[in-house]
Amino acid sequence: MTRASSWRSHGGQDERFRGWGFEDAAWYLAHTTLLGEAPRRHEGMVFALHHQAEVREGPQYDANAALMQRYRDAAVGEDAMRAVVFGA
Repeated sequence: MTRASSWRSHGGQDERFRGWGFEDAAWYLAHTTLLGEAPRRHEGMVFALHHQAEVREGPQYDANAALMQRYRDAAVGEDAMRAVVFGA
């Protein structure tokens, strides 16, 4: 759970990721880099729906991996991350 203002400030989930892979790690890097701290954990329970893992290979997975590498490279600073997340 997050406030809408926090979600918008770091770009939320990047919809360029398709299928399986990397979107959660990219979200974490964007949040940490742009907001200056890792997401906070709170007391309570979180529920998630089970889903089958997709095949972790192929053109779409490779595209996700390449986009994730852009997030890793941009984690050095806010300007670089904003360019990846917001295209600025």
